[in-house]
Amino acid sequence: MKIRAETVFCDDVRLENTGKHILIGVYGSDIVPGVMPANLGISLWTRVYGLAKGKHHFHMVLSGPTGRSKFEATGDTDITSSDAPAVFAMAGLPVEVPSAGEITVTYAFDGGPTIEAGKIRVLAPPQAG
Repeated sequence: MKIRAETVFCDDVRLENTGKHILIGVYGSDIVPGVMPANLGISLWTRVYGLAKGKHHFHMVLSGPTGRSKFEATGDTDITSSDAPAVFAMAGLPVEVPSAGEITVTYAFDGGPTIEAGKIRVLAPPQAG
C-alpha cells in the first residue's frame, strides 16, 4: 500500500488524559504573521496512512518559505494496526519566515522515499495605510 499523509497546522497540540488530541489555533488556509520577517512556533498534527504493522523509523523535516530554515526530527514508532492511521503530534517547532511563501512538512519512513505530508501558504501582513 502506498504511504500518504495529511497535516493540520496549528498553534498548539495537547493530549487529554483520555487520549484525545486538542488542536488549538488551527490554520484554515494561510498563515499571516503580524510582521515579517518573523520567527514562528508551529505545531503539527499529522496522520500517516499505509504503514505496515510493526516498528518503523521516521525522519520529519519542517521547512520554511526559503527552504533554508529547517527543523528536523527522527524517531521510531510502533504501528499496531495497518488499518488505522499513525498519528504524529509535534508542538512548538521553530520556523523562520523571512518572506511570503510556503511552509512544508515531509516524512520518510525506514529510509524510503520522502513524502509531502502537508504545506501551508505564508502571506505578507497587510500594509498599514
